[in-house]
Amino acid sequence: MGEYEPDDSRIVTQVPSEAPGEPPRTGPREDQARAEARRDEEDEEATTRRALDRAARSPEQRRS
Repeated sequence: MGEYEPDDSRIVTQVPSEAPGEPPRTGPREDQARAEARRDEEDEEATTRRALDRAARSPEQRRS
């Protein structure tokens, strides 16, 4: 990443904004979003696997 000049007037910060009503910043949460998406996908696969396993059982096995 580039660096600012020593007397640059721009304010660069990584702290959350204190402005009321402003949504939370999303940049640093990229890994969290990917982890949640991966977890959701794994949950969906597990649900599908259980449904297929149940459907593959014989009617007698389903009753127990």
